[in-house]
Amino acid sequence: MVLEHGQTLSKSPGEEDLQDVLLVQLSKLSLRDVEYLQYCTTLKICILANNYITSMEPLLACTQLIKLDLHGNQIHLLPRQEFWSEMRELKLLYLHNNPIEKLKNVQALSSCSNLIGLTLFDTPASLKKRYRHIVVNSILSLKVLDNYVISDEEIIEDCHLTDMFKPLNPRLFLNMLPVLKTETSFQDEIKEVKEIISKINHILAHNSPVLIIQRMIRGYLTRRKKMGIIGDKKKKQRYRMFDGVKSMIMQHADFRAEINRCAHNSAKCEEKNQQENRITEHCSSPDKRIMYITIDLNKLCKEITQLSIMLDLHATMKYKKCRLRVYARLTCK
Repeated sequence: MVLEHGQTLSKSPGEEDLQDVLLVQLSKLSLRDVEYLQYCTTLKICILANNYITSMEPLLACTQLIKLDLHGNQIHLLPRQEFWSEMRELKLLYLHNNPIEKLKNVQALSSCSNLIGLTLFDTPASLKKRYRHIVVNSILSLKVLDNYVISDEEIIEDCHLTDMFKPLNPRLFLNMLPVLKTETSFQDEIKEVKEIISKINHILAHNSPVLIIQRMIRGYLTRRKKMGIIGDKKKKQRYRMFDGVKSMIMQHADFRAEINRCAHNSAKCEEKNQQENRITEHCSSPDKRIMYITIDLNKLCKEITQLSIMLDLHATMKYKKCRLRVYARLTCK
């Protein structure tokens, strides 16, 4: 049955072997056990939808899986982390419409390092409180959960974005449900997987503020590198990256207010630091001409009730020579 509903590497029908199977389509066959799939060590596409399968353990030997479709079965518990850590190539996993109850059991998928798409809707676990938050933050490589691309607000803690970037926004919808066909080639299945991944990246590129800013900065740095600005120490001091990035990001209305606020605060801090550094540098350098004033209060009259000393420090830089002028004024009453 596996050879009849699958495709192998060997083209001649008489030399088919389970170890050469690349694609298996065993949907709607009332299967309860898939024990013989453990011999398909090179299996990449496995479609076992709408059966009565209760265990996934026979698939432990199929470490080259890229797509695994097990929706519409009787799976109550998922394998442990040791099982999923071997699935290094798995990208799409369909588990919807299964009696999976515990979210802790779903967290074992965090060991699947390259998992991009996951479906768990129509399961008891999807009805739990904060289900989406727990799954998204448990599987770090995940980009799509239940036909919705994961937004930045779901990943970044205490992040509040505009309605345009909110979770479950229609702009983030992606229909990743497979269309069950009786006969499809291995090349068609691989092409479908690549198309889904391409659509995911396209949606993220236009609806993820983090990726938008990263793309702007990379483009800005690339253009400056081509112009020969980056790498020159003198030009590095003359031009600042923040000014160019600011002008590019300011075109986006959602970040305009935040960038202006950050720029205003950074400008204030920079000006304050420059003033403090200028005073400390001039006063601490031995090459500067400084006038010291000493006042002996014991020699002053007893009638003095108020003493105010005003010092005005003024430094001018000219031809690498610094002149420091100090003025003192005493007012007595």
